[in-house]
This record gives sequence, C-alpha cells and structure tokens, in this order.
Amino acid sequence: QTDSPDYRDKRDREGLAIYSNGSDLSFDLAVQLIQVNFTGPVILSHDESAIRGSYNPSLNRISVRDNNPHTVLHEFSHSLIHADIKNNRVIDEIFAEVGCYLIYERLGCNVQGFNYAYSNVWMNNLGLSETFPFVEFQRLYSILKSKVDALVIPPLPPLLSTG
Repeated sequence: QTDSPDYRDKRDREGLAIYSNGSDLSFDLAVQLIQVNFTGPVILSHDESAIRGSYNPSLNRISVRDNNPHTVLHEFSHSLIHADIKNNRVIDEIFAEVGCYLIYERLGCNVQGFNYAYSNVWMNNLGLSETFPFVEFQRLYSILKSKVDALVIPPLPPLLSTG
C-alpha cells in the first residue's frame, strides 16, 4: 500500500512532495510496461476513498487509483520483490521505491531529482536503520536489479528513446 497513515500525516504536516513527479514518463507508458511484464490483473480506478495503490500478492493483483506513473511503478515493484522479502512491510515499501527508481532509470528517465521521502518515512518511524543488515540490502538490491534488467520494455516515445 502506498498511503500509510504515517506517510499521510508527514506529507500533510510538512507539505512534502513524497513522490517523484514522473514528469518525463506518461501514466500510459507506465501502465503499458506493467501490462507487458505482469502476469496478474491491473485494476485502474479513480475511487477517491481508496488508497493510492496496492499490490495483493495472494491475488497477484495491482490496484491503482490515481494517474501517477510513480504509483503504478511502485506497486509493480512490489510484485517484483515481494517473494524475496520475508514478511517485513518496511523493507517491502522501501524496495518498492528502489524498484521504481531502477525502472525509471532503465527507461532513460531523469532520476536526478528522484524523491525518497516516502521510504524515509518508513525508515524513520520504524527504526529500520538500526535493524537492517547491509548484506541483506545488497542481496535484495541485486535480486531486484536483475528483475528490472530482465523487463520487456515497450516501444518508447522519441523523448525517452535511448537509441
């Protein structure tokens, strides 16, 4: 889920722009990327009462309620790394953001201003920095990077084309 209460409170209290704006990646291209690479259903809804997005591993389903490409890629990243994370919501959320970054980078998007504030909320509120071994970070990063590198990339519009 991409809308924890702590995240919402911090975002509202400090006026933070928690997500990368994805200005150089369209929502349609993000959806196309996951449709090509994801085996489960993708549910796009504009229900304002719902959370921004979610990945349900038991149903292998991604649900997204906004038109933000970042949300789509964050939830898709959950699907890539979830099986390798052992029941730890904090690490799952952090690596969904890492995966989102890696996908943006793979697509040739400008990642210089990528915003990790959402991950930082999880780390700061739950004290992860004291309990997460670096070797485990390296292991998960390597797995996620390999999965992102193996993605089938749909044809990119000229602005994002790297070739």
